[in-house]
Amino acid sequence: MIAAAVLCKSSPCAAAPPFCGLAGHKPVGFRCKSDVQVTSLFSSDTPPRGETQMTRTQFRLLLAIGLVVFTTAVLAYPSAAFQKRHKGGTAGAQPQWGSGPANAQPDAPSGPAVVSGCGLTTLRFNELPFQPVNGLSFRGARFSFSIGGVPSLDAVYNGSGPGQGVFVQDPSLEGNALGVLEIEFPALTPTLSFGIARSVAGPLNPGLTLVLLDVNGNLIQVVNVNTAVQVGGFFSEAMFTYALATPIRRAIFLFPSANVAPRFALDNLTYRAFDRFLQDDTTLDTLQWNSVTGDFQFVHCVNGLTVSGKGGAVIFGCNLFFGAGGGNKGGQAQVQASVNTCTNSGSATVTILPAGATFTIVDSNTTDDLCTCGAP
Repeated sequence: MIAAAVLCKSSPCAAAPPFCGLAGHKPVGFRCKSDVQVTSLFSSDTPPRGETQMTRTQFRLLLAIGLVVFTTAVLAYPSAAFQKRHKGGTAGAQPQWGSGPANAQPDAPSGPAVVSGCGLTTLRFNELPFQPVNGLSFRGARFSFSIGGVPSLDAVYNGSGPGQGVFVQDPSLEGNALGVLEIEFPALTPTLSFGIARSVAGPLNPGLTLVLLDVNGNLIQVVNVNTAVQVGGFFSEAMFTYALATPIRRAIFLFPSANVAPRFALDNLTYRAFDRFLQDDTTLDTLQWNSVTGDFQFVHCVNGLTVSGKGGAVIFGCNLFFGAGGGNKGGQAQVQASVNTCTNSGSATVTILPAGATFTIVDSNTTDDLCTCGAP
């Protein structure tokens, strides 16, 4: 298409080319009242006036065509900001829901030490290899998953879902939203929190229905958790924190709108798993265990090293003894611990396997333990 510019001979009109009328000069056709020259942008020659004058109708037609071409181009190429919305994405790349193994090594580093209070533990779902959660028991929590009342393998530990979201970061517990997830806790837990994500880039009201039961199986609360896309995220997410006083024995997770968001992901599950604990007076290293299930967790505060396993406990009067042999019997460490409940003191040794470092815990007063890696 040949582009043309309108130049008005008279200086008042020429002050506002190419539309003389914008400067207060009324155009006649496509001319100023004074003489007009229409010059090709690609030529210095001035064609005869009769061959270059354009009617107002022709101009409007060309303008409309130009607007259509420009609008089509804008709609065809989304902005770079939109294309890079997902963390680490490149222009044109859209995040995809994983629905498969996260390929994280068991106990792979995932942030600072996971100690948030005495008796509490946090599952980041990188602690075990990729596997179905139905029938799984870990750190005292027992998982079951079913679809239509039939046990299902379509919910996995160490799975991949939304990637690196705001409340959920893979690896996660990822599964089919048509199913029902149940978690039974090893000790009555007054604390329960977790991140939830659904495989849709929009709000769900609710994105999760949570049923909480007490030690006798009685209903404590039914909570509808709304999810939405968070700043810095892409998929619909929310964070849940339990706020009532009644301790929880079992939680049932239901996932509405499975036709819109067919997958779910759960992460950073915090609950009370242990009823006994020791914290070193100096290093703040912590050993916690459940005297009924035998599950234990050790955290070394210097680098956040976290190991867990299973052992056994016996009680003789004021003395409580706990031991774990490591390997197939006890997990990732050998543990020997004792607590005197009359003097509220205790000690423990933890040897990391295979043939790793040995850590010693001396706790002169178990009543002031905070079980955190911050300042005492």
